[in-house]
Amino acid sequence: MRIMTDVLDLARPERPAFPAPIPDWVPASIAEYARNTLRSPALVRLVTDPRMRSVWTHFTSKDRRTGQYRQPAQVSLRGLAEASRRQDFALLMLFGLVLELAEHRPRTVLRRELEARQAEHRAMALKLWAKASTLGYLEELGESARGGAKALCTAADMLWHISSKAPVGEIIVERDRGEREVQAVAMTIAGACYWLFGSPLYTVTATLTAVALDCPVTKRKVREWGPILPSADKGSFFGLLSAVCKPEI
Repeated sequence: MRIMTDVLDLARPERPAFPAPIPDWVPASIAEYARNTLRSPALVRLVTDPRMRSVWTHFTSKDRRTGQYRQPAQVSLRGLAEASRRQDFALLMLFGLVLELAEHRPRTVLRRELEARQAEHRAMALKLWAKASTLGYLEELGESARGGAKALCTAADMLWHISSKAPVGEIIVERDRGEREVQAVAMTIAGACYWLFGSPLYTVTATLTAVALDCPVTKRKVREWGPILPSADKGSFFGLLSAVCKPEI
């Protein structure tokens, strides 16, 4: 057993030191996460940018009288009974999401483009239902092999269902004024804040977006865009999160 442990220790390369001093105002859990994550310019910004100090202060400050967090995590998860552990968990989830958005920008779709696409799906569904009706009549007369009408109905049902659902993996943007990507990132972060902490936290969202994308973003802009309230679509950040915990809001 000792030999195997020695082999594993030798096989595990030592990570290089973080490329910049980690400020003491960064929460310990975030600092540890950063040290064990592959380096990127976005990660370094999110850890060392002075603007992040206000973000961490917002999430770690406590009421002097009650000793409770001023902005407590609103998630319920087995094994996280202590408020400090819930807070750390929520901060790590938020930080990981922001880093992911910075390194892999989300896909976006304009609302008018989405509505046009949904209209096409509904029109196709109506055509398929009409063809299924005709084919079903022919099947009853024995003029066509059975099963085709049912297949067309199934396809039509699926298209109609898709036309009424929000797109998975895409962020809906109302209009494109050259800031479509920034808006999508900000709206996703606001949705995460809503899920994890019970509020879209416009100021925090603006700061996180500005640092993550290295561009100016204001609280006013985020308010104008408005947050996307998190959904539990499978495959989404909120879908994955809702599989293990639920908000207490």
